[in-house]
Amino acid sequence: MIALAFATVAIVVLAPSIGLDHTPGHAADWQGVFTQKNACGRMMVLATAVLLCDGTRRLLRPGRLAMLALFVFVLVMSGSRGAWMIEVALLLLWLLLLVARRAGQRICLVLAVLTPLVSIGLGAVLILGSHQLAPLLGRDLTLTGRTAIWVQVVHFILQRPLLGYGYDAFWRGMQGPSFQVAAAVHFIVAHAHNGFLEIALELGAAGFLLFLLSWLRGWSKLWHLWQRGAIDRIAWPLAILVLIALYDLDENTLLINNGLFWILYVTALTSIETANGPALGESAQRGSRMGDCHHTTDHNVREILTKEPQKTRIFAGPEAQEFL
Repeated sequence: MIALAFATVAIVVLAPSIGLDHTPGHAADWQGVFTQKNACGRMMVLATAVLLCDGTRRLLRPGRLAMLALFVFVLVMSGSRGAWMIEVALLLLWLLLLVARRAGQRICLVLAVLTPLVSIGLGAVLILGSHQLAPLLGRDLTLTGRTAIWVQVVHFILQRPLLGYGYDAFWRGMQGPSFQVAAAVHFIVAHAHNGFLEIALELGAAGFLLFLLSWLRGWSKLWHLWQRGAIDRIAWPLAILVLIALYDLDENTLLINNGLFWILYVTALTSIETANGPALGESAQRGSRMGDCHHTTDHNVREILTKEPQKTRIFAGPEAQEFL
């Protein structure tokens, strides 16, 4: 991540014709070594997530603070408004985990209940105030044409709702159904610009349901770890689940060839299952040992109760050593 950030700064300074995004209205935005400014902003958000989830003490070291400043600087220069808002959400999540590390169990439970409610409330405020917020961010209410794309994508999802069109089988430029989307929005579209719609489009309701179940299972396992106070163990997978949910609202980070976020999602779910595994394994082993103990005790009791009394022979003299 550090190399990518430095390379982005270098290519913008040394070769601005390559390092700057030249799409209309974004001439001063940085894309650096990435294909687009949004990709640059997304990777810088991920880089800051790595630092923030690595522990507060390590973050306060001068070297890590310098890296954080570099990542935030490149993020700001990318001009990706979506990345800016997600970075704010990530910082709020970091503050929440910081409080939870130092709080008692009751306060942690209160935070776990209040945080989703507050998030829903803030989301509703942002939606209702989008008319005032969009101009402040230099954007329009169509989210740079995304809403028009979503309308077309939903139309084609309803044509094949169960299994979809297949992985990477829909977006073919000027061929097939994607041509109709391009004709409706007046430009070539490479994906749905919404990760959840993309899953439903390519894999249908079956694929979307599997993804949703895996995502919800991850949250349920995180809840168990949160109750146990394992805040440090859940920081990174929690950040990934949050980033997946936020980023895929207006981008597609999941079903992409050689995409990084799908790999991170799978590893996050794996780490969650692993973190829950030892406790469950120890509990099962304790239960097994207790079962064996009960079984052995019952067996010994039954053996004593059913054993016939044996006659004792007493010998005198030399035969006393052969006591039976």
